[in-house]
Amino acid sequence: MTYEVLSAQTGIAVATLQSIGSRPGYNATLSMIEKICLACGCTPGDLLELDVALSDAASRA
Repeated sequence: MTYEVLSAQTGIAVATLQSIGSRPGYNATLSMIEKICLACGCTPGDLLELDVALSDAASRA
């Protein structure tokens, strides 16, 4: 599936989808995650993983 197709199905801008796909730590909203999951027929757990090192760094900041 291309960003353009996913954008058409979700209403999320192509540039935003590209940022979600390429930038580790991009802060996608729950609404965006829900739209992507509905379009792809998956659950949030299929899309997300917890980066403990990133979480630790954020908590120290």
